[in-house]
Amino acid sequence: MAESPWELRLSIAGSKLSAVLHNRTGARQTYLYDADLQPVELTLTAASGERIEPFDERSAAKFDNTVYREMYRQAAPRADVALMEAAVAPDRSLRWGPFQFTNLAPGVYHAYAVWRSKTNQYYDPKAKRTAVLKDVWLGSITSNTIEIQVR
Repeated sequence: MAESPWELRLSIAGSKLSAVLHNRTGARQTYLYDADLQPVELTLTAASGERIEPFDERSAAKFDNTVYREMYRQAAPRADVALMEAAVAPDRSLRWGPFQFTNLAPGVYHAYAVWRSKTNQYYDPKAKRTAVLKDVWLGSITSNTIEIQVR
C-alpha cells in the first residue's frame, strides 16, 4: 500500500465534533466519501477504558450500494474536505453518520476516527459494466485523538 496522500483530522469546538480530510500533497486527489458506503467511523472510549459501541443504522436499512462515477470528488492541493460534523445532543446521544451512540454517561471520552478508502471501481450504466479509476488511493487512515466532555 502506498503512503496515504490524506490526513484525517478530528477536532472539537464547543460541542461540535468535526472530521476533515486533508490533502497533504501538491496535486489534486480523487476520493469517494459516502456516509453509507465509506463512512468515517468514530471510536469513543470512556475514562474507564471501556469502548462504547454504537448502533450502525446501515444494519437495519436498505440502500443502494452501487458506486457511480459521479460519486467521486476531487480535493485541490493541500485542501481540506469536511466529511462529518456532529454534536452530543441534550439526551446525551451522538449521531455520527450512520452510527448512533446512545445513553452516554456524563464524563470525559476519548475519540478518534478512521476513514477507509475501499474502492476505486464504479458502475458505468451506459456501458453496463464496472470501470476503474486509477488515481484513487486505497487504504485506511486514523485521525488524532481528542477529548469530548459529555454533561
